[in-house]
Amino acid sequence: MLRRLEGPAHSALGDMTLLANDEVIVSDGAAGGVYRLRTDTTNDVGLERIDRGDFISPQTLAALPDGQHVLVADYARGIGTLDLAAKQVRWVETSWRHA
Repeated sequence: MLRRLEGPAHSALGDMTLLANDEVIVSDGAAGGVYRLRTDTTNDVGLERIDRGDFISPQTLAALPDGQHVLVADYARGIGTLDLAAKQVRWVETSWRHA
């Protein structure tokens, strides 16, 4: 282990994925955030929130091959595609599901 990184207050950082450019994306299943682990040239490390509060309980993350989007499973809302640059979510259509 190189270092320990604490999440925001009342968070539960859990699932993460690694992008092709070695960026780490991590979900917070308790408070609903999706974060990018950022580092700068001074070796400072921190978390940057990269969603706009769309998720309730984000879980398993899957980086898409384009390096610009991440699939995020949310227990309450379904599956969203998070655009990392725009910080916008498009929800996967689920009208095919039957109650």
